[in-house]
Amino acid sequence: MELTSKEIKRQARGTLTGHYALPMKAFLFSTLLTAFANFPFQRSLQQHPGNFQIVIFLLASFIISLLSGILTGGVIYIHLNLARKKEAYLIDLFRFFTRRPDRFILTDLRMTGILLLTMLPAIACSIAAYFFAAGFWIALAAFVWIVTLFPLCILSLTYSQIHILLIEQPDMGIPDIFRESKKLMHGYKKKLFWIDLSFIGFGILCIFSLGLGYLWVSPYIFQVNVAFYQNIQKKQAAG
Repeated sequence: MELTSKEIKRQARGTLTGHYALPMKAFLFSTLLTAFANFPFQRSLQQHPGNFQIVIFLLASFIISLLSGILTGGVIYIHLNLARKKEAYLIDLFRFFTRRPDRFILTDLRMTGILLLTMLPAIACSIAAYFFAAGFWIALAAFVWIVTLFPLCILSLTYSQIHILLIEQPDMGIPDIFRESKKLMHGYKKKLFWIDLSFIGFGILCIFSLGLGYLWVSPYIFQVNVAFYQNIQKKQAAG
């Protein structure tokens, strides 16, 4: 039986009840590790950076984002174990650094490439607007970016399950991971979109709490996404 969005959220809250400490620690550690890795490169931009420093910063940020994707795999693994009433530990955060981390890196590279290709027209118009500084190009760039948001949203929803599938299907090839996510999300993109949209209020509250609210909200979002995955997987497996 397919669960409603409210039931999926209720299921996630039930899973986290009495077990919030571990996912909060996992989120905090992964966030701090990423922030510390980025800190020296961000600091280099505060003192009149040249083009070389900017390029180094962008390159370092991209590499760190790929490595943080492996940490995200660990966070998801913890939430999957919580959902299945299995033992989970903080050390699981680093689990996939020793279990085919290349799969996470290659998957994120492929996803980045897909999104960049989609954004190419908007990027080209933005470059033209920067160089020509004409009203026409600025208006065109804004329009193209607005139009581009739709396919970007569809692609993000279509391939929203790739990281969970990397964990669940360790022997599946990267192209197959993308195909499987597309298959799983067939008919469910709208549902996930509204679930994601429902967290906007939480995001605003987190901003007013100077980011501290994310310690509670982020684990909740991860757990909801895991519950959503389990629900659509069971639904499609049942036929």
